[in-house]
Amino acid sequence: MDIDRCRALIYAIDTGSLFAAAGKLNITTSGISKMMSTFEHDIGLKLLYRNRGGVISTKKCLDILPSIRQLVEQNEMCDK
Repeated sequence: MDIDRCRALIYAIDTGSLFAAAGKLNITTSGISKMMSTFEHDIGLKLLYRNRGGVISTKKCLDILPSIRQLVEQNEMCDK
């Protein structure tokens, strides 16, 4: 699992916006949208509902989100 995709997913969920998450990651909105689509394809789960108002996590996403947050936190601890 790509840690950058995990981090992007967390930012998107926390901000409710791919635009805001892209800003935090210093990438384009198009780039993060493609990143999320690829992530969903790779793990075989729909993670986000997208609409004009932003993004909302799916039930399946909420089920795995604690593990994804833990993975990102542990990765950040290793990088220190």
